[in-house]
Amino acid sequence: MQNLPIIQTNFTTGEMSPRMFGRVDVSKYYNGVEKLQNFLIMPQGGIKRRSGTRFVAEVKDSTKPVIVVPFQFSTTQAYILEIGDGYMRVYMDESQVLASNGTDIYEITTPWTGSQLFNLSFTQSADVLFIAHGDVMVKKISRTGHNDWNVSDYVPVDGPWLDPNSVTANTMAPSGTTGTVTLTTIQDTFVSTDVGRLVRIMHTVSSNVVWGCAKITAFTDTKHVTAVVQDGHPFGATSAVSTWKLGAWGSALGYPEVIAFHSERLWFGGNRNRPQTVWSTQSNDFYNFGPSDIDGSVEADSAINYFIATDQVNAIRWLMSIKALAIGTTDAEFNLGPASAASPLSPDNINVSRESTYGSLRMRPVVIGSTVIFPQRSGKKLYEYGYDYTTDSYKGSDLTLFAEHVTRSGIKQMAYQQQPNTMVWCVLNSGDIAALTYLPEQKVFAWGVHKLGGVNTKVESIASIISPDGTHDQVWMVVNRTINGQTKRYIEFLEEEFEPEVDADKKNAFFLDSGLSYEGDPIIEISGLNHLIGQEVALLVDGATHKNLTVGNDGKVILDRKGSVIHIGLPYVSRMKSMPIEYNDGLISQIPQQKRIYRYSIWFHNTLGGKYGNDDHLDIIYDRRAADKMDNSPALFSGIKTFSFDRGWDKLIQSVVEQEQPLPMTVLATICNVGISQ
Repeated sequence: MQNLPIIQTNFTTGEMSPRMFGRVDVSKYYNGVEKLQNFLIMPQGGIKRRSGTRFVAEVKDSTKPVIVVPFQFSTTQAYILEIGDGYMRVYMDESQVLASNGTDIYEITTPWTGSQLFNLSFTQSADVLFIAHGDVMVKKISRTGHNDWNVSDYVPVDGPWLDPNSVTANTMAPSGTTGTVTLTTIQDTFVSTDVGRLVRIMHTVSSNVVWGCAKITAFTDTKHVTAVVQDGHPFGATSAVSTWKLGAWGSALGYPEVIAFHSERLWFGGNRNRPQTVWSTQSNDFYNFGPSDIDGSVEADSAINYFIATDQVNAIRWLMSIKALAIGTTDAEFNLGPASAASPLSPDNINVSRESTYGSLRMRPVVIGSTVIFPQRSGKKLYEYGYDYTTDSYKGSDLTLFAEHVTRSGIKQMAYQQQPNTMVWCVLNSGDIAALTYLPEQKVFAWGVHKLGGVNTKVESIASIISPDGTHDQVWMVVNRTINGQTKRYIEFLEEEFEPEVDADKKNAFFLDSGLSYEGDPIIEISGLNHLIGQEVALLVDGATHKNLTVGNDGKVILDRKGSVIHIGLPYVSRMKSMPIEYNDGLISQIPQQKRIYRYSIWFHNTLGGKYGNDDHLDIIYDRRAADKMDNSPALFSGIKTFSFDRGWDKLIQSVVEQEQPLPMTVLATICNVGISQ
């Protein structure tokens, strides 16, 4: 029998697809695992148990879906917006914002229905959040104080416009040059849904071009409407002329689907009538869509209206600002930028090029550096799209190539957490979360899956903001669970990663979902758990585990012993299952041979508790040492633990490490001493 020590020094491939099981010729195989549940892949290579989620509040109506949207005014003022069916609530400093009376929950009315929420597109400038949806006029959410927010219409000026009237015989005449006027055409032109739409008319006055602009306020018939002339855009005359334009947006035409800032302009993409068109405001004027000055002169800072001409309909799905304006459509990805790099982007200096043909889902991507991360049209693959200096072009690559099974149910929403580890969090249609550790400079693209504790638990929305102390990014989420037989939707956030200063410091270990904490004088009864009535909860009391308890109908539990620092919440399991263990020296493979693990070593860091073994049987990892006091919880362990491991012979052998207690676990490496039958 041949004996081989096989070490796995890192886990930077993350969870790997079952389709990769035979690919022992690929180097990433030896850094991957078959299953990685509720572990984070650290940039250094190890895996660390994720912290739990803290309960903040129940949503306004748990029977209806809601989303969480980030609003970050500064590094010290960051908010989460709970946007639901016709309302918005606000969260700051890990709690719900209250009204000025200090009692009621602060809330404002919004125009979006529950079915529209996941198709909202948003972008922010200072204390204003601009939100687009194809069925609703663009809105602004403005903040003037923690509990002083306002939702209002975005009011565009002088556009955007459709192409000019092409029927010479169909003239339009205003009844006046300013104020309220009647617009009259020769042919049928107007419809009742034109109310709110803009009109632009060109007159020539003393050989000078004058463009005027008005907003339709009332419909009379197909040839007559009432309009109000816009300030600063008077008509040049009242004569009938054939050079006029109608606005590109409206209730019948649709409103823009997506929105983004780029190159000092506010950009909008696609509506029902013009799904392949992008519109930008004038430079540094985020409301003015004037394609020219009043005298008709087109300047470098004039607005841009661009139709992306392709051989098939490419409805715009997202806009993101990187080196160029990246445009995701149903069938391809485009870049919009200046035709000549020597001059700034302008109506006369613009170029749109197709860079890839993956196709995109209608979902807000994330930007990491100069790279866009977006879900492919099916929602089952995640692509990166960025500039490649070696080829002077933009390239995309499949980030799910080695783990296609992770996102097979489809990606629903994404958020980017920059600190402490650069991670892309993806809400899946299955209700789980897939987390991608993304370090392209180290060629690390590693997936793990996160299943939150509770019954019928599904994560439905996710967002990331900077923490109140500015040290890390907080991941917030909407979590749907069955609680005491009822559907409940809770707002929760992921607790900061556990980083103890000494090995005896376990009191701040928070490894429970939908959890709460108490710190103060010793108590034996915990109240205020109404959100977990009827649920079995786990506890950590002064750094030591406690038997699980069931929350009573009064929202209380009674402990077996008093505690001063108590964490309580829903338990969850963290589990790592290795790939089939294989030694490949490049010449001979042991795949067809019978093998067994007879000794198993795990290199831990700041770990307490856990189990090891395989799918058939797990043994407890004992941590108490002779020097430990029997009435104290053992200290955290850092170092190598070695175990006997007799699970019999097989051609495919694997190991499992698991943690189900509310305690930390970090695995830096594993070493299997493998016997191979000759």
